[in-house]
Amino acid sequence: MALRRLESSAGAELFHRSKKGVRLTKAGEVFQQEAKALADQWHRLKESLVRSEEGLTGTYTIGCHPSVAMYSLPPILPSLLSDYPLLRLELQHDLSRKITERVIRGEIDLAIVVNPVRHADLVIRPLRKDQVGFFTSKTASSTNRLRESEKHPGPVLICEPDLIQTQTILRKSKLNFSRTVRTSSLELVAALTEAGAGIGILPG
Repeated sequence: MALRRLESSAGAELFHRSKKGVRLTKAGEVFQQEAKALADQWHRLKESLVRSEEGLTGTYTIGCHPSVAMYSLPPILPSLLSDYPLLRLELQHDLSRKITERVIRGEIDLAIVVNPVRHADLVIRPLRKDQVGFFTSKTASSTNRLRESEKHPGPVLICEPDLIQTQTILRKSKLNFSRTVRTSSLELVAALTEAGAGIGILPG
């Protein structure tokens, strides 16, 4: 009876009936294909509705400099991961300008960078403002203070020279440094500066 009602609703004969059993007619085969497509579409619609209720789902890539990640991600990631249990994150690290280039190329979904470059394909939102400056330990020797002498032509600089902020502050300061200790870790810059190894360039 159920098959008869289905044929009546469809307005066509969908099944060949014989003593050997039941098989689809041409109209029945078309009906089967269309019904399967409709069922698949309904399944996708339900998944979309579930995703809209659950919020963020899927895998997203966040790019940022390692030192930027150290102070910017811990305050936001715990609650983000807790609020969206189906969200998966991948973190990738490099210089801010290289991370920005990868966002423009579509290789990274989201970036936390310093001094972002304006681009037609980017949506930029400020998170915080940092003032970068020179720092020295209170117990630093005269060699590593901001002054020069015949014996000590200049203090030791500890920084990451490739950062735009570093280049900007050095250009404006016009100070002379005898040597430069290069490191990409702001934490190490702070530790070496505190130990009196030199003058560090750090966000304040």
